[in-house]
Amino acid sequence: MIKRSLSLSCCLFGLLVAASGQTTAPKPQVMLSEQIGSSKKETLEDIVGYDRSGYYVLKYYKGKQVLARFSKQLTLERSAGLDLGKGSEKREYERIVQIREKLYLFTSKNESKTKHNVLYAQELDKTTLQPAPQLLRITHMEYDKRRNDGGFQFRLSADSSALLVHYNLPYDKGSPEKFGFLVYEPGLKLRWQKQMTLPYPDELFAVSSIKLDNQGGVYLMGKLYQGKVKEKRRGLPNFEYRLLSCTASGNATKEYNIRLRDKFITDVQFAVKDKNQIICSGFYSEQGVYSIKGAFFMTLDAGSKAVKSQHLQEFDADFLSEFMSETKARKGKELYEYDLDDLVMREDGGVVLVAEQYYHYVHTYYSGTGANRFMNTVHYYNYHDIIAVNINPDGKIAWARKIPKHQTSVNDGGFFSSYTLSVIGSKLYFLFNDSPRNLDNSPGDRTVNFSGRNSSVVVLVQLDKNGNLEKMPLFTAKDSDVITRPKVCEQVSSNEVILYGQKKSTHKFARLTL
Repeated sequence: MIKRSLSLSCCLFGLLVAASGQTTAPKPQVMLSEQIGSSKKETLEDIVGYDRSGYYVLKYYKGKQVLARFSKQLTLERSAGLDLGKGSEKREYERIVQIREKLYLFTSKNESKTKHNVLYAQELDKTTLQPAPQLLRITHMEYDKRRNDGGFQFRLSADSSALLVHYNLPYDKGSPEKFGFLVYEPGLKLRWQKQMTLPYPDELFAVSSIKLDNQGGVYLMGKLYQGKVKEKRRGLPNFEYRLLSCTASGNATKEYNIRLRDKFITDVQFAVKDKNQIICSGFYSEQGVYSIKGAFFMTLDAGSKAVKSQHLQEFDADFLSEFMSETKARKGKELYEYDLDDLVMREDGGVVLVAEQYYHYVHTYYSGTGANRFMNTVHYYNYHDIIAVNINPDGKIAWARKIPKHQTSVNDGGFFSSYTLSVIGSKLYFLFNDSPRNLDNSPGDRTVNFSGRNSSVVVLVQLDKNGNLEKMPLFTAKDSDVITRPKVCEQVSSNEVILYGQKKSTHKFARLTL
C-alpha cells in the first residue's frame, strides 16, 4: 500500500556539529491563509510547483482540474481550468511537473484507430497559467485492447535536473514485464530513451519504487514472487527483493539481489549515493513478512554488483519497551505492521529510516430482521506510531526513536491521517493531527485517538541529530476552521512547508517556516 507519492529519500540529513556560540534556532512560524475555497466538491490534488514568487497548486472542482497560483502571503492570485481539448481532440490529464523553474503539463490521448496511447507535453505560462498552444508529442504505447493500454508515470532526480517518464507496456500473461524509459534534461530536451524487458514474468514481479539519479540512471526495486503471488507459503516469505538499473551507456539491464543470510527482509528502500555506490537499507524479521526485529544496512558496487558491506542489528530492549512490556522486550519480540516510508540520506553516508504503523481491516455485521435484514461493511484505517531509526555508515544503529501517534478512522481512507516529513538542516520534522490530550503525555502514557473533530490539534515533532524529541502544538482545527490533510502537505524549500486543510466547504493553506 503506497501512502504517499512523494519520497524524501533524496534529502540529506545533516550531522554537522553546530558552531560554538550559535544562537538558539527561532521557533516555527505559521502563516494561515484566508478561505480559498467555497465548495464541498473542491479539493486539493497536489502542490505542483513553487518559486520565489509563490506556489502553484492543482485543485479538483466539479470534475475538472484547476491550476491556481498563490503568493508567498498565501493569497490567490490567479486560477484557470486546464484546457484539455474538446470533442474528439480531448485529452486525459496525466501530471504537472516542475523542472527547475519551468512547469510542464502532460496529457494523454487514446487513438482508437491506430491503437496508440499517446503522451503529450506543453509548457505552462506561469503568468496566465495557460499551456502553450503547440503540443509536443513525447511517446506512445501500442495496445491490443482498450482496457490494456498501459499508463504513464513521472519521476524527478534529486537535484531536479532530470525528468524520467516511464510506462508499462501492455500486459501479456506469462511474458516478461516491459517498461519504456525516457529521460529529459531541463527544457524538456531528451537525454536518452530505452525499452527495458525485465527477466521475470509480469505477474510475478511487483514494482515498489522507481528512481532517477542525478546522472540520468534509472533504478527499479520490486518483489519477485516464487510461483504464485502470495506473501507467504508454508509459513515462510514467498518473495525476494530485486533491484535493477538501466542507464544510457549500458547495453543491458543490471540486476542486484537484495537478500540477507538467514533473515527475511520485510521492507527496503534504496538510494544511489554516487555512480559507483548504491545503499539499501530497511527492516528484517525472523518470523515472517508482517513484523520487524531490526534494521539492516547494505552497500553495493553499482558496476560489479558486488556487496561491499552488510550489517544488521536488532532493536534493543530499551526501544522495544516503548511498545510492549519489559518482559517481551527482553525476549526480543518483534514490532508489527510497520511500513517503511522513507530513507533519508545522511551527509556522512549513513541513513535514517522512517516508518509508520499502518493497517486496514474490514468489519462486517448484520442489522435488522427478516426481509429488513441488511449486511453492513465498515472499513477501519489505522495510522499509528512513527519510528525513526538512525544508522551509521558502518551499519550500526546510532539510535531509534518512537513518535507516539494514534489515528483510527472509519470509511474515509484515512483522509486526515498519517503525517508529513520534512528535512531541515540537521533535524527531521514530523507534522500530524493529534488529540490535545496527548500534548502533556509522558513516555508510557496511553495515546488518545485523533478524532478528526474541532478539538484536534496540528502538532510538530522535532527530532535532532542526537535523537532528542520535542513536540509542540501549532494550531487547532477550531482556530483554523479546517482539518489539516498531512498526505498533501509538502516541503517546498530548505525551511518551508505548505500545509493544506479543509472542512466541508472551507479550504485553507498555511505556511510553516522552520
